[in-house]
Amino acid sequence: MIESLTVDRMVAIPMRDGTVLRADIYRPVGQRCPALVFRTPYDRTGLGMYGTFALRAASSGFAVVMQDTRGRGASGGRFTPFVHEREDGYDSIDWIASQPWCDGNVGMFGGSYDGVTQWQAAMSGHPALKAIAPNVTASSYHHGWVYRGGAFQLSFSLGWTLSLAAHNAARDPSVSGEVRGALTDALDDLQDTVLTLPLDEHPYLDGVAPYYREWLKHPTYDEFWERLDVSRAYPQISVAAFNMGGWYDTFLGGTLANFAGMRAEGPEAARDRQRLLVG
Repeated sequence: MIESLTVDRMVAIPMRDGTVLRADIYRPVGQRCPALVFRTPYDRTGLGMYGTFALRAASSGFAVVMQDTRGRGASGGRFTPFVHEREDGYDSIDWIASQPWCDGNVGMFGGSYDGVTQWQAAMSGHPALKAIAPNVTASSYHHGWVYRGGAFQLSFSLGWTLSLAAHNAARDPSVSGEVRGALTDALDDLQDTVLTLPLDEHPYLDGVAPYYREWLKHPTYDEFWERLDVSRAYPQISVAAFNMGGWYDTFLGGTLANFAGMRAEGPEAARDRQRLLVG
């Protein structure tokens, strides 16, 4: 057990386009160690069990980097789901692996969207990323997240978008009180909000979550979704993966697909380093 730890708050990690993402870093004092990275849009400061895990892992000899994704929490830029996670994941790992407290080996962990950030980082091919532990997450963000069987996942997609947008708007002084109120009311009355027709008649989302309309403009699996699809990249992903899911979880299909796909199509050296736990 490590006796002395340090926690660096609000650490600036620069991306290739100049955007700065913020992270808290838990690590042992005075030694180089492997790093575990948690990239989340759900506010790195309110992580409950993940915060506890960060302390436990640091006490066991790991550096743990808890980072807000682009446009979320304290990080700069605009949040657009899925789109920036590959490049931002690569740049974050690149910065972490080069720090004097890191021994050059990086792993990642987390669930749901925090699993998206892991698979997209794995798709980036950064050599320092050795292992990931994605929990309850998707493989295709078209037919496994925003759409399912060709149908738009209205309650899931709209509810998730409203929740994230309302959280950001509450912290952004540039967002008007009228928009904040509209977001809160729409989220509180979600059962009525989902009855709105046409589906994109939510003008208060335009300035804070324009990606919602973009999703509706791409109802079929096209180039917009193809470049984000984990399943198309299995042959190029060389990391070990511990996939976790639940038999009744909404992302079970993606969890199973990522495990089976990597076992069948991943690079030969990675195929036997895939594990699956379904509870």
